[in-house]
Amino acid sequence: MVAGTLSLIIGYFVYGTGDEAHQIRFWAALLQNSVYFLLVVNAAMFFFCAVTLAMGGFQMAFRRVTEAISASVPVIGGITFVILVSLVAGHKHFIYEWLDKEMVA
Repeated sequence: MVAGTLSLIIGYFVYGTGDEAHQIRFWAALLQNSVYFLLVVNAAMFFFCAVTLAMGGFQMAFRRVTEAISASVPVIGGITFVILVSLVAGHKHFIYEWLDKEMVA
């Protein structure tokens, strides 16, 4: 966790504050990774719910694994939400062109 946080901070200062091409690279990678991991944990949660509703007995061997992965949904969802809000509210129009008022008008 410490290494990931440290690399995020270093990446922000190296790429996130540079010219527009570096900012696109930083924010797009951050957004793509957070959405990807959110989809992975949501798939695990869906699998756990579907097997539980179907009363499948085969999943008892790895039930704790899907429960542990599903427990991280609020954390990863919060991280993804913060990234999306910072992109939209921070007027970072280099990823989403519709945020640029001059281009839309």
